[in-house]
Amino acid sequence: MKRVWFFSECTVYNGKSAVEFNKVRTALEQNKIAYKYKTVDLGHNSYKGSGGVTRSVGGNFSNADSSLVYEVLVNKKDYDAAMCAITRKS
Repeated sequence: MKRVWFFSECTVYNGKSAVEFNKVRTALEQNKIAYKYKTVDLGHNSYKGSGGVTRSVGGNFSNADSSLVYEVLVNKKDYDAAMCAITRKS
């Protein structure tokens, strides 16, 4: 059964690093914290719409090495535990 969280979710990671994205997901999985993630391809033509070029539409994101942006979300009740798991030094 798929969870529907709507407005009860918080972002614990939002960035362009696939390495950091995977570290966050691994930390959440190891601590048995439910999460979901989104990826947005800022270089994709459907994102550009009917006008503009990638740089004008994507802003600073277009100047980076990758055009993918990753976002990891957890339920609000799990936010503190998720942030502890992510920032814990191993």
